[in-house]
Amino acid sequence: MKKKLVKIRQYAMNAMNMDSRNFQFLLNIVLIIVINIAAAAFSVRLDLTANGTYSLSDRSVDIVSGLHEKLKIKVFFSKDLPPEHVMVYRYLKDILEQYDFYGNRNFSYEIIDEDKLEAQARDYGINPVQSRELSSDQVKLRSVYMGVVIQHADLIEKIDALASTVGLEYEITSRIEKMTGKIDRLLKLDKPLMVTLFLDEKVRELPIEGIGKLQEIISNAVTRCNLRNYNKIKFRIIDPSKDGSRNLDSLYGISKLKWPALKTRSGKMITAGEGFFGMTMEGNSRIVRLNLDVVPTIMGTNVITGLQNLEEKINAGAGDLLSTSPRIGYVTGHGIPDTNDKKNADGAGLFGEILSDIYQLEQVDLKTSDIPSDLKILIINGPTETFTDSEKYRIDQFLMEGKSVLYFVNSFLEMNQGGQANFMGNQPLILPVNTGLEEMAAHYGIRINKNVVLDRNCSKVSLGQMISDYPIMPVIE
Repeated sequence: MKKKLVKIRQYAMNAMNMDSRNFQFLLNIVLIIVINIAAAAFSVRLDLTANGTYSLSDRSVDIVSGLHEKLKIKVFFSKDLPPEHVMVYRYLKDILEQYDFYGNRNFSYEIIDEDKLEAQARDYGINPVQSRELSSDQVKLRSVYMGVVIQHADLIEKIDALASTVGLEYEITSRIEKMTGKIDRLLKLDKPLMVTLFLDEKVRELPIEGIGKLQEIISNAVTRCNLRNYNKIKFRIIDPSKDGSRNLDSLYGISKLKWPALKTRSGKMITAGEGFFGMTMEGNSRIVRLNLDVVPTIMGTNVITGLQNLEEKINAGAGDLLSTSPRIGYVTGHGIPDTNDKKNADGAGLFGEILSDIYQLEQVDLKTSDIPSDLKILIINGPTETFTDSEKYRIDQFLMEGKSVLYFVNSFLEMNQGGQANFMGNQPLILPVNTGLEEMAAHYGIRINKNVVLDRNCSKVSLGQMISDYPIMPVIE
């Protein structure tokens, strides 16, 4: 009897242990399901890098999480890139994952496959760039794609060459912010944006290549631009000689062409004269000039410049007219570098491009007009020629109103003799610069000395078996 009781007792204990294990197993399954549901509903990303390299700024998070229309980023990167370009691609991909994590349902991104890369890049106007690769002790050049396209509603922004990770998040976020703001302001416009071609009837008769098809070219560019701008851009032609328009050169910077008496190839005689030729875009109580000029060629003919990438220029003009960014004045002339010069990537062109992401640059010609009253800051960027008393008076009045002038000053102008300095003693020619602004700066307590800054921590130049510090070139670290 006792043995039976013991067996019954052991059986009951085994059954209880088995039920306990089954219960624990079921509990674990339930906990795993709950944790997965919670993880899906409350996702968290951790950036464990020391300086938050892979974390978006609060501004980026706010913009991408508040999108009201579809926005898609397309990545155009070739395969088998050099290590430094692969690093850019990986960083870009990590950043886009962050945008996707914080973005709402209107945000998405796509990495274009290699077999579709060239065709789609061509459709979006993404140009290939030259990549240097070291192979078998030889440097080879290869055309590769390293671009990004941002699509938002009917608007498109593109970045042709991403060669560095520096400022990449800022570049993307600023473009997204500009696109979202532009759409809102486009839809609220009471009147369309107007592209105007000022063309005197006399100019039409001049032997200028392409003058007969100019109206058609501009009209087609405006039509294509309207596909991205909700049909809010119109085009017109004005003949200033019949319309009574005057002072277009001083008001808008429109070129006034002058020509002597001449004979065309067909034998037609044209009398000496002058006439306006140029293009503007206006709207939202603003006006911008679209660069369009006539220049002679070495073949003795005349051609129209400014038609290259005309569609992009009109789109950029629409962005400037609709921009709510603060306006900054940029003085022109006096040997000051041109911010429209895109050929010099390290000069004023880059300076203007960087500023235009945040500010709207207003060209100011002190010789012909006063400084616009709505400007708060005026930039004078490295002048080399003397300012007149009337120009200095305009700057002084601007300062007296409590506004600011940012003055980049060169005390000397360096000119290489024969195009290049010689290591054997043919040193560059150094000329002092006197703009007349030195006295004005002194009046406000700023003294500009005739000094040259040198830095011993400079570039090294190999001269045979010697390593020289020549030329003394500062290296910013």
